Amino acid sequence: QTLGLSPAAYYRRLRLQIARRMVVDTRLELQEIALRTGFNSLSAFSRLFHGHYRQSPGACRREARTVSA
Repeated sequence: QTLGLSPAAYYRRLRLQIARRMVVDTRLELQEIALRTGFNSLSAFSRLFHGHYRQSPGACRREARTVSA
């Protein structure tokens, strides 16, 4: 109640935060990141990632690599 999120939404947000760190900090394939963070499929992961961060996991990775280069 304090956070204004259901337990499921809070848990999903935590998983997305972990996934984003993995997208930015590792060279793991996006499918592997999706599986490691508990998403059933790459498409479900990509859809939720885009909904939360307003960019695809691939675009996030490209942007992070451009900034760090």
